[in-house]
Amino acid sequence: MYVMRHDTVVYQSPVSDVNNVTFDGVASGDTLVVQKNNGSLADKIQLNNIQQLSFPNGNLSVETLSGSEVYSFDNIAKLLFKEVNPTGIHNLSAQSEVDVLVSVTPAGDVTVESPAAIKSLTVYSVDGKMIAKKQSDSVGTRLIASLPTGAAGVYLLCVETTQGTVVKKIVKHLNK
Repeated sequence: MYVMRHDTVVYQSPVSDVNNVTFDGVASGDTLVVQKNNGSLADKIQLNNIQQLSFPNGNLSVETLSGSEVYSFDNIAKLLFKEVNPTGIHNLSAQSEVDVLVSVTPAGDVTVESPAAIKSLTVYSVDGKMIAKKQSDSVGTRLIASLPTGAAGVYLLCVETTQGTVVKKIVKHLNK
């Protein structure tokens, strides 16, 4: 097991040598993110809700105030400890100079074009709920995602490219 801070290993130990983990000085947005191998959405658990984190029998066991969850290490792609904005929308203080062209059809298809390869598109409602996520399975510079049918409104589009990430506001008009 490696614990890293700012891409530097600050602690290293075999998982079998670690009985449990506690967190001191936790801020309200500090979160454990469990990314799974099956491509499903990552689980996000606020550190101040974790009562115990342990590693029994090749598993990760997370006990929280509301219950517990056990993850097999074979099904975990990555564990991250990071600060997460509670709205689910990352506040990029200095967005990279990624140039993307975004268009929305009346049917709700969002087309994104970029000179850099597009990794993923994520659409959020203005209240921070993730509406859609589209991963690119190639190194294409054009990707299309669909908004919910009949849901006119304002959305935030997070575009992740090989050159960085940019967030754009998009508007879907009501079909007439």
